[in-house]
Amino acid sequence: QYERAQILKKPPHILITTPESLFLMLTSIKAREILENVHYMIIDEIHTLLGTKRGVHLAVSMERVEELAQRKIIRIGLSATVNPLDAAARYLGGLYRTGNDFSERPVEIIAPDIERGKELKIHVPVEDYRVLEQGSVWPDIYTSLVKLIREHRSTLVFENDRATAERVAANVNAIADEELCLPITAAFQGTEGWRPRNGSRPVS
Repeated sequence: QYERAQILKKPPHILITTPESLFLMLTSIKAREILENVHYMIIDEIHTLLGTKRGVHLAVSMERVEELAQRKIIRIGLSATVNPLDAAARYLGGLYRTGNDFSERPVEIIAPDIERGKELKIHVPVEDYRVLEQGSVWPDIYTSLVKLIREHRSTLVFENDRATAERVAANVNAIADEELCLPITAAFQGTEGWRPRNGSRPVS
Protein backbone atom coordinates (compact mmCIF):
# COMPACT_ATOMS: atom_id res chain seq x y z
CA GLN A 1 0.00 0.00 0.00
CA TYR A 2 2.79 2.43 0.94
CA GLU A 3 4.76 1.59 -2.20
CA ARG A 4 1.74 2.21 -4.44
CA ALA A 5 1.13 5.51 -2.67
CA GLN A 6 4.73 6.55 -3.36
CA ILE A 7 4.30 5.70 -7.04
CA LEU A 8 1.23 7.94 -7.20
CA LYS A 9 3.03 10.73 -5.35
CA LYS A 10 6.17 10.62 -7.49
CA PRO A 11 5.68 8.57 -10.67
CA PRO A 12 8.94 6.90 -11.79
CA HIS A 13 10.28 7.17 -15.32
CA ILE A 14 10.50 3.37 -15.39
CA LEU A 15 7.92 1.39 -13.45
CA ILE A 16 8.82 -2.21 -12.62
CA THR A 17 5.67 -4.04 -11.63
CA THR A 18 3.73 -7.30 -11.90
CA PRO A 19 0.54 -8.22 -13.78
CA GLU A 20 -1.34 -8.23 -10.48
CA SER A 21 -0.08 -4.81 -9.39
CA LEU A 22 -0.80 -3.37 -12.83
CA PHE A 23 -4.39 -4.58 -12.54
CA LEU A 24 -4.73 -2.86 -9.15
CA MET A 25 -3.33 0.36 -10.61
CA LEU A 26 -5.99 0.25 -13.31
CA THR A 27 -8.67 0.39 -10.59
CA SER A 28 -7.33 3.72 -9.30
CA ILE A 29 -8.30 6.99 -10.97
CA LYS A 30 -4.98 8.63 -10.06
CA ALA A 31 -2.96 5.64 -11.25
CA ARG A 32 -4.84 5.55 -14.54
CA GLU A 33 -3.82 9.17 -15.11
CA ILE A 34 -0.18 8.08 -14.71
CA LEU A 35 -0.62 5.15 -17.08
CA GLU A 36 -1.88 7.54 -19.76
CA ASN A 37 1.76 8.59 -20.22
CA VAL A 38 3.04 5.09 -20.98
CA HIS A 39 4.93 4.72 -24.28
CA TYR A 40 6.55 1.30 -23.85
CA MET A 41 5.58 -1.95 -22.18
CA ILE A 42 8.36 -4.50 -21.64
CA ILE A 43 7.34 -8.02 -20.65
CA ASP A 44 10.27 -9.96 -19.27
CA GLU A 45 10.31 -13.78 -19.33
CA ILE A 46 7.30 -13.72 -21.61
CA HIS A 47 7.37 -17.50 -22.01
CA THR A 48 6.12 -17.91 -18.44
CA LEU A 49 2.85 -16.18 -19.38
CA LEU A 50 1.92 -18.12 -22.50
CA GLY A 51 -1.13 -20.31 -22.06
CA THR A 52 -1.72 -19.27 -18.44
CA LYS A 53 -4.49 -17.41 -16.63
CA ARG A 54 -1.89 -14.91 -15.48
CA GLY A 55 -0.96 -14.31 -19.10
CA VAL A 56 -4.58 -13.70 -20.06
CA HIS A 57 -4.89 -11.32 -17.12
CA LEU A 58 -1.88 -9.33 -18.32
CA ALA A 59 -3.09 -9.31 -21.93
CA VAL A 60 -6.32 -7.64 -20.82
CA SER A 61 -4.41 -5.10 -18.73
CA MET A 62 -2.11 -4.26 -21.66
CA GLU A 63 -5.14 -3.50 -23.83
CA ARG A 64 -6.59 -1.31 -21.08
CA VAL A 65 -3.34 0.63 -20.78
CA GLU A 66 -3.24 1.19 -24.53
CA GLU A 67 -6.83 2.40 -24.46
CA LEU A 68 -5.98 4.84 -21.66
CA ALA A 69 -2.92 6.16 -23.48
CA GLN A 70 -4.84 6.69 -26.72
CA ARG A 71 -1.72 5.86 -28.68
CA LYS A 72 0.09 2.87 -30.10
CA ILE A 73 2.26 1.59 -27.28
CA ILE A 74 5.40 -0.28 -28.27
CA ARG A 75 5.41 -3.72 -26.69
CA ILE A 76 8.66 -5.59 -26.16
CA GLY A 77 8.75 -9.22 -25.07
CA LEU A 78 11.96 -10.71 -23.68
CA SER A 79 12.93 -14.33 -23.19
CA ALA A 80 16.00 -16.47 -23.70
CA THR A 81 14.04 -19.72 -23.91
CA VAL A 82 10.69 -18.93 -25.54
CA ASN A 83 9.43 -21.44 -28.09
CA PRO A 84 7.60 -21.26 -30.41
CA LEU A 85 8.43 -17.68 -31.26
CA ASP A 86 5.32 -17.06 -33.36
CA ALA A 87 3.04 -17.97 -30.44
CA ALA A 88 4.82 -15.47 -28.21
CA ALA A 89 4.58 -12.84 -30.95
CA ARG A 90 0.81 -13.35 -31.31
CA TYR A 91 0.35 -13.09 -27.56
CA LEU A 92 2.49 -9.96 -27.29
CA GLY A 93 0.81 -8.14 -30.16
CA GLY A 94 -2.75 -9.02 -29.29
CA LEU A 95 -5.65 -7.95 -31.46
CA TYR A 96 -6.95 -4.59 -32.61
CA ARG A 97 -10.47 -3.81 -33.75
CA THR A 98 -11.42 -2.41 -37.13
CA GLY A 99 -15.18 -2.10 -37.34
CA ASN A 100 -16.66 -5.48 -36.48
CA ASP A 101 -13.46 -7.37 -37.22
CA PHE A 102 -10.34 -8.09 -35.20
CA SER A 103 -6.85 -8.33 -36.65
CA GLU A 104 -3.50 -9.34 -35.19
CA ARG A 105 -1.07 -6.52 -34.59
CA PRO A 106 2.15 -6.87 -36.59
CA VAL A 107 5.08 -8.00 -34.45
CA GLU A 108 8.73 -8.14 -35.44
CA ILE A 109 10.59 -11.16 -34.10
CA ILE A 110 14.25 -10.52 -33.32
CA ALA A 111 16.02 -13.79 -32.60
CA PRO A 112 19.64 -13.82 -33.80
CA ASP A 113 20.92 -17.29 -34.53
CA ILE A 114 24.17 -16.99 -32.65
CA GLU A 115 26.15 -19.93 -31.40
CA ARG A 116 28.18 -18.96 -28.38
CA GLY A 117 30.79 -21.02 -26.70
CA LYS A 118 30.03 -22.13 -23.18
CA GLU A 119 32.44 -22.75 -20.37
CA LEU A 120 31.17 -24.52 -17.28
CA LYS A 121 33.15 -24.58 -14.06
CA ILE A 122 32.17 -25.91 -10.66
CA HIS A 123 33.61 -23.98 -7.74
CA VAL A 124 33.68 -25.76 -4.40
CA PRO A 125 34.21 -23.21 -1.60
CA VAL A 126 35.44 -25.76 0.97
CA GLU A 127 37.60 -28.86 0.74
CA ASP A 128 35.43 -30.93 3.09
CA TYR A 129 31.80 -30.14 3.86
CA ARG A 130 32.06 -32.21 7.02
CA VAL A 131 34.59 -29.76 8.43
CA LEU A 132 33.24 -26.21 8.46
CA GLU A 133 35.31 -23.80 10.52
CA GLN A 134 32.43 -21.38 11.06
CA GLY A 135 29.67 -23.98 11.30
CA SER A 136 28.23 -23.06 7.91
CA VAL A 137 29.34 -23.09 4.30
CA TRP A 138 27.95 -19.60 3.65
CA PRO A 139 30.97 -17.60 4.91
CA ASP A 140 33.18 -19.54 2.48
CA ILE A 141 30.68 -18.92 -0.31
CA TYR A 142 30.76 -15.17 0.38
CA THR A 143 34.57 -15.14 0.28
CA SER A 144 34.61 -17.11 -2.99
CA LEU A 145 32.09 -14.71 -4.52
CA VAL A 146 34.23 -11.70 -3.65
CA LYS A 147 37.17 -13.31 -5.44
CA LEU A 148 35.11 -14.27 -8.52
CA ILE A 149 33.46 -10.86 -8.80
CA ARG A 150 36.80 -9.08 -8.68
CA GLU A 151 38.23 -11.40 -11.33
CA HIS A 152 35.45 -10.70 -13.86
CA ARG A 153 34.01 -7.61 -15.50
CA SER A 154 30.40 -8.48 -14.66
CA THR A 155 28.87 -11.17 -12.50
CA LEU A 156 25.32 -12.43 -11.98
CA VAL A 157 24.51 -14.45 -8.87
CA PHE A 158 21.19 -16.29 -8.94
CA GLU A 159 19.42 -17.22 -5.71
CA ASN A 160 16.14 -18.96 -4.95
CA ASP A 161 14.46 -15.91 -3.45
CA ARG A 162 14.89 -12.20 -2.93
CA ALA A 163 15.70 -12.47 0.79
CA THR A 164 18.66 -14.75 0.09
CA ALA A 165 19.88 -12.47 -2.71
CA GLU A 166 19.79 -9.48 -0.36
CA ARG A 167 21.66 -11.40 2.34
CA VAL A 168 24.35 -12.51 -0.12
CA ALA A 169 24.77 -8.95 -1.40
CA ALA A 170 25.11 -7.55 2.12
CA ASN A 171 27.67 -10.14 3.21
CA VAL A 172 29.74 -9.89 0.03
CA ASN A 173 29.88 -6.11 0.38
CA ALA A 174 30.85 -6.40 4.05
CA ILE A 175 33.71 -8.79 3.31
CA ALA A 176 34.91 -6.74 0.34
CA ASP A 177 34.57 -3.48 2.31
CA GLU A 178 33.05 -1.91 -0.81
CA GLU A 179 29.82 -2.14 -2.76
CA LEU A 180 30.56 -4.99 -5.15
CA CYS A 181 26.91 -6.04 -5.20
CA LEU A 182 23.94 -3.75 -5.62
CA PRO A 183 20.89 -4.83 -3.56
CA ILE A 184 17.80 -5.54 -5.63
CA THR A 185 15.01 -4.53 -3.26
CA ALA A 186 14.42 -1.11 -4.82
CA ALA A 187 14.04 -2.56 -8.29
CA PHE A 188 11.51 -5.16 -7.13
CA GLN A 189 9.49 -2.56 -5.24
CA GLY A 190 8.95 -0.73 -8.50
CA THR A 191 9.27 2.71 -6.95
CA GLU A 192 12.28 3.56 -9.03
CA GLY A 193 14.40 2.14 -11.79
CA TRP A 194 17.69 0.37 -11.25
CA ARG A 195 20.59 2.81 -11.20
CA PRO A 196 24.02 1.17 -11.41
CA ARG A 197 26.84 2.80 -9.48
CA ASN A 198 30.44 2.91 -10.56
CA GLY A 199 31.99 -0.50 -10.14
CA SER A 200 28.81 -2.08 -8.80
CA ARG A 201 27.39 -5.35 -10.02
CA PRO A 202 23.78 -6.52 -9.70
CA VAL A 203 22.85 -9.56 -7.66
CA SER A 204 19.64 -11.25 -8.72
